[in-house]
Amino acid sequence: MSRPLPPPRAERLAFAACLAGLLLAACTAQPPAPVPMAAPAGLCRIGRDGGPPPLAEGERGIGGTGILASAEGERGIGGTGSPSLGIVGVVTGFASICVNGLHVAYDPDQPVEAADGPLTPAALRVGQVVVVEATGPDGALRARRIGLRHELAGTVEAVEDGAIRVAGQRVATAGALPAGRAWRVGEAVLVSGLRAPDGSLTATRIDPRPAGGATLVFGRLTRLGGPARIGNLPLRVAPGVELPPDGAVIARGRMQDGVLLADSVERDRLMWDPPAYFGAGRVLIEAWTVSGGGRLLLGPGLSVPAGPGAMGAPGRRVVELRGGPNGPSAAPAGRAAPEAPRGERAPMPDRGFEGRRGLERGAGGRWDSPGRAEAAGRGDRPGPDTPGGGAGGGGRGPDAAPRGGAPGR
Repeated sequence: MSRPLPPPRAERLAFAACLAGLLLAACTAQPPAPVPMAAPAGLCRIGRDGGPPPLAEGERGIGGTGILASAEGERGIGGTGSPSLGIVGVVTGFASICVNGLHVAYDPDQPVEAADGPLTPAALRVGQVVVVEATGPDGALRARRIGLRHELAGTVEAVEDGAIRVAGQRVATAGALPAGRAWRVGEAVLVSGLRAPDGSLTATRIDPRPAGGATLVFGRLTRLGGPARIGNLPLRVAPGVELPPDGAVIARGRMQDGVLLADSVERDRLMWDPPAYFGAGRVLIEAWTVSGGGRLLLGPGLSVPAGPGAMGAPGRRVVELRGGPNGPSAAPAGRAAPEAPRGERAPMPDRGFEGRRGLERGAGGRWDSPGRAEAAGRGDRPGPDTPGGGAGGGGRGPDAAPRGGAPGR
């Protein structure tokens, strides 16, 4: 059988040249565009000004967690039938909402309840305190309701190194976000933070607020046989306004000569009974705590029974509260709060305030409020272990709104 003849030499050269051209074209061709990928779940990120980072293509789902929405959009994320979990704590980042060491997914269009009206999750910032009702297992939580919680809303009355005064309340600002922000007397602000058991307030974030809004104060109402006060702030109510029982309250009104003229004063239901507020069997709440006598004090306004395993050392931590017929109680194994922007308790050096209205010069030459010495006698100064780590409850309680209202309203 005869073999086929090889192609002529010229034909072989032409084929080789063509093959070389194809190989060269393959080597110089542009690579294909990368396939969009969702961000890894559980990665906490921070965008501009401490807010959520922009969603990459492919992150159109819930909160940029890498959980993609269904073809129908999966707009509503509640109503799953899963037991509810209440969460109160400082935002540490976004992959969802990163708070109390958990990741809570949310719909980007979900309303966020706030002091001056509803917002979207895009307005959330690291350092703010959120109140979240979530459903699902701890590893796949989804927000059913989100609210912002501000301890104070009002006008800056005085400024010193490491502190400002708002609505008669001293606010320690060292370490508060945005870092390095210098506030001026007369500016309207929203203060996020955590109160110590003595009522002292350390800000975790301070945000500007449109001027003209009502003054909001969230704290512990006391009468002590005299005029009503929230902490050391004198309170005068409008005709027809009835004061609730002493304890954690929300007051709204306007400041006049160092007195809050309140148009409304209502119980702070979150700080009376967190599980009942959420309608949940479990609540994870971040707070400054001290313990003693078989009870755990969270901030200045909430005291719950606690066994030996739930006591722990004084400090800032996340505590699990469980509901029951006799009110909330602390579960064992409370943990330290996750790393988060936080303010340290600032000292009170002998420095002049920019504004001194309503202040008096004390025996040591400091500018101080007339009621501060009286407040100190009620245990409003900090102890050695925490920012305000005394066991006294003479301070002001953290804020939250009644269920169905905006936390911070």
